[in-house]
Amino acid sequence: VVSSKGIIKPPLNAIQINELIIPATPGVSTPAGYMFITVWADGVKLPGGGMNNAIAYADKTELHQFDMGAVSTGRRGYESFVFKTLSGYPITVPLFNAFVKKQSIAVTIDVYSNSLAGKIELNYSIILTGGTIVGFKQSFDYSYKEAGTKASPWKGFDETRMTFTKIEYVKDGVSVIDNF
Repeated sequence: VVSSKGIIKPPLNAIQINELIIPATPGVSTPAGYMFITVWADGVKLPGGGMNNAIAYADKTELHQFDMGAVSTGRRGYESFVFKTLSGYPITVPLFNAFVKKQSIAVTIDVYSNSLAGKIELNYSIILTGGTIVGFKQSFDYSYKEAGTKASPWKGFDETRMTFTKIEYVKDGVSVIDNF
């Protein structure tokens, strides 16, 4: 929203992310233990799954890493969002397809933690919409080896870079939204 003086202001119903203080969740002992991503391309949910997915998370894809940052040039917005998944799983080809076809992308990241009661609970979610994949990279990590297995000493990873126009952070029923 642009004011009469040309100053960009967030919509009245949005809470600015940089002003939010997130309260700790009572009973949660770890900030992040398990991360999953769900991706939609042109409104169609892409397949989930991965090597270590439990049945309860079979519709989600294991997330190994994600990065994002604010634009530092003085204008409002965010740098590209980058997420890393294992290569070759059901989401690899549909993600690449969405990249080459410039499909509209939406993602939900769900971060789970072990509670003090020994249960796995949803800690928080990040929802990005109005996205476009602007980069796709595959790499191999030759230092990766699962402890106690005879697995290959390397793993393949897909790194997907996307832009987005809306970000939402949800924790304990509190939602923080930024549109730009």
